[in-house]
Amino acid sequence: MRPLDLHLKPSRYLTWAALVVWALLVALLLSVTLLWWQNLAFVALSSWLLLRWLRRYAWLRAGNSLQSIRINVHQWRLQLANGQVHDAQLASGSRFLPGFIILRMQVPAGPVLWQLLLADSADVDGLRCLRVWGRWGSYTQ
Repeated sequence: MRPLDLHLKPSRYLTWAALVVWALLVALLLSVTLLWWQNLAFVALSSWLLLRWLRRYAWLRAGNSLQSIRINVHQWRLQLANGQVHDAQLASGSRFLPGFIILRMQVPAGPVLWQLLLADSADVDGLRCLRVWGRWGSYTQ
């Protein structure tokens, strides 16, 4: 198989999904009787976490956001927004479905990284090739 260079782009679908989940969570919280300052603290904290999550995974603007993936035979190379490049292996638990892809990648001297890719996270042909690589690639145990 030929090498695959996949450049990620910000995802509107992931942004909308996160906003809907956050709105449902806030609506659920407001249906519970708590003190006003507890509600305010929860909304402020959840808003801060939502914006942090969106910056990293949906908008790809955080320093540790995954920007591109290069795949050769048995080698995955990840490039982050801050310029760091890491070799990784595809970890078990990754899912390659037509609507979305969940990547779990093991960095040799680091944690397991995960990334959710929706249909608008990269070009269509690149995501199709990534599904093929994912189904036929090697996994770490």
